[in-house]
Amino acid sequence: MAKIEKYYDLIAGSGIACKFAAWTRNGRRRIVRELRKVHEEHTEASDAEFIYGTARFIAPRTVEIELRDGATRTIWGAIAQRLSEEVLL
Repeated sequence: MAKIEKYYDLIAGSGIACKFAAWTRNGRRRIVRELRKVHEEHTEASDAEFIYGTARFIAPRTVEIELRDGATRTIWGAIAQRLSEEVLL
């Protein structure tokens, strides 16, 4: 452990640790961006859609979604029922 602390003290002043942190952060962002793109492509190919926003249940089997652009969308039926069952699990 002392070796690691000594090594960290050596590189902390040089900015290497900051560069490494930025590199790993950017790498994670790139991976998330690529995975998200893959999931969006698969969803579009299946004739489904992503709905981005904040959702809440307003009635049984009914979900109201506040979209990113400020608009509101309501969905109901089997999709909302499946969502509510997942929430209860």
